[in-house]
Amino acid sequence: MKEIKIKSSNESIYTFNAPTGLPVYMWVNKDKTNVHMTLTVKYGSSGINFTCAGVKYSVPTGTAHYLEHIKFNIKDQDVSKLFYDLGCDSNAYTSLNETSYEVYANTNLKEVLKLLLDFVYDNYFTKKLVDNERGIILEECNYGKDDPEHEFYRRNVESYLPKSTHRIPVIGYEKDIKSITIDDIALIHDFFYRPENMFLTITGNFDKEELEKVINENEKERKFKDIGKIKINLPKESKKMLEKDFVIESDKCSNTLGKYIIKSMLSDFKGKSKKEVLVSLRALINANFGPTSDFYENVIQNGLATKCRASVTFDDDVVGIFFNVISDNPENIFNLIEEKLNNMDITKEDISRILKKNITSSILRYDNIYEVSGYIISSIIDDGQINDDRFEILKKLTPKKVMDIYKCVDLSNKMTSILKPIKKETIKK
Repeated sequence: MKEIKIKSSNESIYTFNAPTGLPVYMWVNKDKTNVHMTLTVKYGSSGINFTCAGVKYSVPTGTAHYLEHIKFNIKDQDVSKLFYDLGCDSNAYTSLNETSYEVYANTNLKEVLKLLLDFVYDNYFTKKLVDNERGIILEECNYGKDDPEHEFYRRNVESYLPKSTHRIPVIGYEKDIKSITIDDIALIHDFFYRPENMFLTITGNFDKEELEKVINENEKERKFKDIGKIKINLPKESKKMLEKDFVIESDKCSNTLGKYIIKSMLSDFKGKSKKEVLVSLRALINANFGPTSDFYENVIQNGLATKCRASVTFDDDVVGIFFNVISDNPENIFNLIEEKLNNMDITKEDISRILKKNITSSILRYDNIYEVSGYIISSIIDDGQINDDRFEILKKLTPKKVMDIYKCVDLSNKMTSILKPIKKETIKK
């Protein structure tokens, strides 16, 4: 078992590979009362097209989420009830790049762990199961269709990422949900629900050597045929956005919402790594638009907006700077944002403060077994490993390095959007 030291928090995460090659990550805290176990498949909603051994495959949108739903059955037994009978809660979720199956337990840890491994690996599917789940998923798909904020969000995503599969709802499109078959489900399970494409995370109060033994015993008899390397085929995103400005009016919303988005490509940043770009831009945006900034205080304290939140995101090779606003006059806020974007600065003190804040957040994370599990999962999905290199990047940052990266952002490649209530005319008596 290998120890990974987390320098920013002085914590240790332990890792080993089971006999099947399944990577396992453990964080032990004897002060906690519960244990959180998560078996994550490195396959999510964006993987609708892939290649294996030179053969191309495709499945309908929403197949990853559909599979997650029907996994909670083993030979017509309700897996959720099996976990409940062992004294624990179970859940699962699908995102763009992963599907995770999780349990919370404080008793029967060995049995819970065995069941988690067994049911996720299990390939029990029937046409009846697939057909029975369709109505439930369609209801979930249609939920929020009449919600103007949902429509607003979807239109922004589809304009911001016109080619990327990240624009597709995790649940999929209604027409595709209706077309998903047992063959689609089995195909995804056979190709992706394999130990080399999964990893297990255990956090909380447990004996790591004891559970290591349980995992190794459980895994040693499993056999998997080598199928070769699988490649998810993702369309190449363009820098262009479909719309530059749009307004949606609705009689079903009460607040006026605004979004201001700037889109860049990683290639714009002259060979800088994804983490260098994200750490630098997040530091700059936080210093200029964060809750302690003069900009934020001016906007909120003067009543110009009730919300003005800035963030930096990364999707495929796209770097986005987002501003989400709640204001009666979002156009005015957009003008203030634009003015500030053209007059950005950052000091050594800003960088030092942000570094300290990140270290504090890292330390506080280890008060919560769920947070630690989430950190491990996001690290593996995003970087393929657990490391603290963002702190090392922050330590080496200078105002000049940050501004050199910011100069690569094309501020003219922007989109603004507004969702506002329809004003009802006063009826004269």
